[in-house]
Amino acid sequence: MQSVVRPAGRILKRRAVSMADQMVRRWGSPAPSFSYKLHETRRSKDRHPLRHADALGKRSVKGWADALGLRTPATLQTADSVEEIEWERLPRSFVVKPSSGAGSKGVFLLEQRGGTLYSLAHDAVVTPGEISNVITSAARRERYQSRDVLVEERIERTDEPGKAPFDWKVYAFYGQVGLIMQRDPAQGRAAQFKYYDAEGRDLGRIRYDRPLDPTLPAPRHPDELRRAAELLSAHIRYPFVRVDLYEDERGVVLGELTPYPGGQHRYRTDIDRLLGNLWEDAAVRLRIGE
Repeated sequence: MQSVVRPAGRILKRRAVSMADQMVRRWGSPAPSFSYKLHETRRSKDRHPLRHADALGKRSVKGWADALGLRTPATLQTADSVEEIEWERLPRSFVVKPSSGAGSKGVFLLEQRGGTLYSLAHDAVVTPGEISNVITSAARRERYQSRDVLVEERIERTDEPGKAPFDWKVYAFYGQVGLIMQRDPAQGRAAQFKYYDAEGRDLGRIRYDRPLDPTLPAPRHPDELRRAAELLSAHIRYPFVRVDLYEDERGVVLGELTPYPGGQHRYRTDIDRLLGNLWEDAAVRLRIGE
């Protein structure tokens, strides 16, 4: 006689499927969300290939970008700490930043003026000690923030020389661009923002927690910005990375790669779902490729 006892595994599987069906009927099928995917990947950040490759060290990223034919700011000095920078050997303008980190923490756009250091972003004179305190404090708080520093050439704005350049932060999904964020450091006041789609169209107010400036000028090299982000993200075997770029009169310059952008990233629902879809699509393409 045939046994009426079903294997326990099959019973548990059917119960799980039944519970999932009930949840979908009650609350609906969950839509893809960029905000959630970013939160999820932050919790497992050690798995990101960039973290294993070079711990986001900017020195290593420079070598990688050079191999791909992408331009990076020239390195003027490297030092184990701010205290070891040889200020007298530096040009009039330059950038000091931690060699490893993200979120623009400890990045100073500087000019030497009459024996003092002037910070463009802060619109104020700063001392080496103050710069050191900021970078050292960030290194204590953040696991991947370093005390050793890079001193780089400063990228100049083509429309208004002497001002801090626009940051172009491109959200890329394994070779496909989903969003371009423009950040104006807005010397002496709060930074201003503007958002574009992959084709360079103004998206308007897609975030409500950032000051928006619709008058900011569009990128001078939009196709080059997009191609650089597509190339870099296609060489990283992970669904998402933010590619941070600058522009000058010669074209596009790579700043850094940011796998875990800081902040809440609470976008308008349609944008959150669009980027979530791109993330999931990139993950599928990666699995198929493997």
